[in-house]
Amino acid sequence: MTHDASNEPKVGARARWSKRFYNRRLLLAVTALVFLVFVGWGHLLPLDAFVGFAVIAIVALVAPRPVGTTIQTSNPDFRIDAVRDQAMRHFADTLSDPCIILDRRSIIVHRNPIAARQLPISNRGDPIALSIPKPALLRAIESARRTGVILSKELQQTLPT
Repeated sequence: MTHDASNEPKVGARARWSKRFYNRRLLLAVTALVFLVFVGWGHLLPLDAFVGFAVIAIVALVAPRPVGTTIQTSNPDFRIDAVRDQAMRHFADTLSDPCIILDRRSIIVHRNPIAARQLPISNRGDPIALSIPKPALLRAIESARRTGVILSKELQQTLPT
């Protein structure tokens, strides 16, 4: 038996086209859905929708990806950070005391339910300085953030009688 080398480029080309189709499947699915909705509403004839989808599909499959764009399927550092952040949120939610998690800029990243009840003006994404108008506590937070030294500061609220 002899090996026919003329079939190898076809297999490689088929694999490349298959990969391109797979990488653009979401775009093609959304495009098809949009055309189906317009046909269903009666704003577009089925033949016009088919031709439009075919043109978009051909362009999507033939057009090369812009230079410099990469599809990163796995970034271990990102996954570790996400798992760590989720673990911190779950831990904070289990505490019986109010707990607010801040980022490096002193922006609220998470607050447990107890903190949400006791400090209703504190929202995710807000600077802590806007949420807690207590200068002594804010100085303690800033000092701990700057030096890395663990500090304990008690927040006292007076309730109207």
